[in-house]
Amino acid sequence: MSLLLKALCGGSLAALALAATLFAPVVAAAGAAQESAPQRVFVVLSAGTDDDLQMLDVGRRFFEETLTGDGGVRVAGTRDSEGVVMDCLEQIGLDPATARECRLRAARRAMVRWVLELDLGAESAIGRTVTLDVWDPVENHKDFTATEIMEADLSLEEVRDTLQRLARRFRESPVAMRSLGQPPDSGGGGGGGEGGGSVGDGPETLISQPPTAGCEVIGGSCVEIHGPLARDAVRLSGRAVGHTPTPGACGGYVGDDPGHTLVLHSDARGARLRVIADAATVLVIEGPGGSFCAEGGRNTPVVLARDLGAGVWRIRVGTASLNSSHAYRLDIGAY
Repeated sequence: MSLLLKALCGGSLAALALAATLFAPVVAAAGAAQESAPQRVFVVLSAGTDDDLQMLDVGRRFFEETLTGDGGVRVAGTRDSEGVVMDCLEQIGLDPATARECRLRAARRAMVRWVLELDLGAESAIGRTVTLDVWDPVENHKDFTATEIMEADLSLEEVRDTLQRLARRFRESPVAMRSLGQPPDSGGGGGGGEGGGSVGDGPETLISQPPTAGCEVIGGSCVEIHGPLARDAVRLSGRAVGHTPTPGACGGYVGDDPGHTLVLHSDARGARLRVIADAATVLVIEGPGGSFCAEGGRNTPVVLARDLGAGVWRIRVGTASLNSSHAYRLDIGAY
């Protein structure tokens, strides 16, 4: 549980003091060329045990150093915001949902851009997971999420490397780059966003091939979009299959034929495809500009977030194991 919650539920003064140090913001600047005010973000740590929380706290400086590596970011104090969170929790309650709402309330009051939540999961058969969730406090919406897996026997070096990767993945995500005034990458292999790999290193020019036929000709599970993508545009479902190795940088297996087709009549800036399943899953999309993929573990959202050019995009949802199958839900929209 969060150390802040433990302290309020009867923890020691020392635990409360440590919780105050863990709810720390980072102040992000858009760069020397930007005239706008710096963007502020909170970094929040949580774990199941005090020892795990201490390990995250030790490794946090590596996360912050990577996040601030371009020199446009600085760390600031949070005394006033901590008071808002404490008062809110005492008024509303102590369950995880209201704890997040209190953090977002404090973030809105402090006029921060994002709340970054780092959570160290319990030991499992696949190791230890560290999840980064990035929330927009104004919209009360999760803008980004990513998960890394570590060995069960934690070491400082592994925690350092893992937190640095998560920081890079967020800084290189399209949503962060746009907000910081940097053009997102838009080509190359490899996935981007929640649960997947980092954004690919491809050409910056968005490749478009306007479709010559629509869903009435293509048939099957086909979605046709004529204008800009809405945040929650389409929800589909199906069964992931794994018959052939996944093309590109991701592991796992996919089917020979696409499970869905996405027909875009105009460029989709900031598109996001998100897969939820109860087994490890891989997502592959192929269309103008190439093939892109993302993968994730059991019950970990697999998200591929990037700009997509106008044209026909074929979507395959696969599995981690050969010749296996499981159900999934696919959401297509904008971040």
